[in-house]
Amino acid sequence: LISDKMGYVHIVDLVDDEIEMQPIYQSKEVVTTFKVIDEKIFFLFEHGKISFIDIAKDRAKLLKNVEDDDIAQIYKAVGDNPILRFGIGNVLDAHDEKYHKRLELAIIEIANGSPDKAKQIMGNTLNSEAHRERFEQILQHSKKVTEFYNAVRQVNYQRAYAMANSMDLLKKLVFFDKMEKSFEIAFNRALELLIKKKDPKAAKEQFLVFSKVPSKSKIIKSLLAHPEKFSMAKRKLSEKKYDHFAQLVKTFKDLENAPFYKKYQDLKDNMIHSFVISMSECDYKKAGQYCKFLKTNFPELVEVLIDDFEKLEIIDKFEEFIEGKKFGKAMDLASENSFLLTSDSYKSLNNVVSTRMDSAMILAYKGEFKKMHTLLKPFLASDFSKSKALDIYKIYYLEQIEKNVMKLSLQHWKNAIKNYIARFGKDEQIILIGRKYDKDKILMGYEDGIKGNFLNCKLIASVFHH
Repeated sequence: LISDKMGYVHIVDLVDDEIEMQPIYQSKEVVTTFKVIDEKIFFLFEHGKISFIDIAKDRAKLLKNVEDDDIAQIYKAVGDNPILRFGIGNVLDAHDEKYHKRLELAIIEIANGSPDKAKQIMGNTLNSEAHRERFEQILQHSKKVTEFYNAVRQVNYQRAYAMANSMDLLKKLVFFDKMEKSFEIAFNRALELLIKKKDPKAAKEQFLVFSKVPSKSKIIKSLLAHPEKFSMAKRKLSEKKYDHFAQLVKTFKDLENAPFYKKYQDLKDNMIHSFVISMSECDYKKAGQYCKFLKTNFPELVEVLIDDFEKLEIIDKFEEFIEGKKFGKAMDLASENSFLLTSDSYKSLNNVVSTRMDSAMILAYKGEFKKMHTLLKPFLASDFSKSKALDIYKIYYLEQIEKNVMKLSLQHWKNAIKNYIARFGKDEQIILIGRKYDKDKILMGYEDGIKGNFLNCKLIASVFHH
């Protein structure tokens, strides 16, 4: 997600480096930051105002529209909240597939001079504004569409490709995909003939219908001249050795024009997309799996996704601290990296810390030093939680003095005050205790504002001994 100075928030497609033109949120005020928590996107504005989008609620409405096969409302919902399409992609794909099948039949009717029948075939798919606009565009260019359809049907691929290259609308039609599929089949047959049967003549014959297509001539010549390179690359791809495949592409750029290269590119794009979505949803376990796959198989992406990869390394370290019960270090890491604060692991850690602190405080009042110290020890090396732990140790020391005040000798008092100040400094609490029990003279032996050094002093259960 990104926001602009006009108060619009957009989705960024990191795979294709494109911005979703329709914003998912807009406001008259400037959005300064936003955060996803429990399927809600919260927005903080320049002047402190907060608002949110309830993704779960919008998704529930959308699924009801899907159940009712209400295509207009399905696409309206996705139009109003584009982020929904990332969660129900399969459902939308099914409707898109239905739409494309109908569109194919409708174009045939347009080519046969029956636009009204074409509209009937499209049916309720035209309730979608986007589908209706596209269909109207096809009707508007019906002459070109008909000419293109006839060129494909008559296997006049030279004409069909020339038309498609001059008009993007034609490349979006299923008939263009069918031409590309025909080329892929011809390519695979030719490769097999070259490798297995060593028959370049038969291989060349596979491309007769593409021989006069300029955009295909280079890859055809390259295949006929270097079949072993294409064979090796295709084998590496089928073996899922994507890093090896990438190295072959680096040394032989013609592989980028091979039909199987698109499968490689689609796989890479899908993995990046899944990785980015997992990161945005704070599903770090799944993101870690994608990260490992991407780093191993697509090393060229390491620099592109370096920030996210480094974030996952921090998350792994965080999890490692928690598993090793190094809670203090985990808390420090979270305080230094705010993205950890929204993770489930941090919530669990926070519960552990709160429970330990509460239990340690009870033990401090009871005077059970050993048990208290066991609970607090993991927090003493943490800048984030050390002060909370020290407050509980203070409670223990002060409680020991209060509980034993009637039987303390002068030496005990001296030791107790000295031990306290050595660890916690000459603070307000010890000054109040000294005044309460007329021990100001002992306190006067220490300068005001003196700071203790708890970590460099030996931990002792008895505050009264030197």
